[in-house]
Amino acid sequence: MSQAKLAGLLFCAESLVSQMETGTRNMTPAMAQQVDCVFETGALFHRLAVAAQARPGHPDYFAGAVEAEQTAASICEYAPTIVPGLLQTEQYAEAVTWATEPCAARTPWPRPCGPDWSERRS
Repeated sequence: MSQAKLAGLLFCAESLVSQMETGTRNMTPAMAQQVDCVFETGALFHRLAVAAQARPGHPDYFAGAVEAEQTAASICEYAPTIVPGLLQTEQYAEAVTWATEPCAARTPWPRPCGPDWSERRS
């Protein structure tokens, strides 16, 4: 579903949907209830919105990284031995997980809602 279509169903600006999607603006519990109705997810988004309001901010150990990120001109990652997360295939991520956590459950990863990524690329 496009951001424009979701914004129309929620009676809000498309920019608000974009901000909620990218995490630059938190979803209110009232908005979360509307999202639950649109996507028929029970009360999933509402529970998450309430939990997010109960624990605002970042953990203390992460505060420095948040502050540095806000003033950074660019963010670079150097990872000579592993493929960065956004570039990993499902099989690669599973292999890395099982190599570093040999006792991890060998169950399939949960699939995101909607079409499979392979269908989106074609």
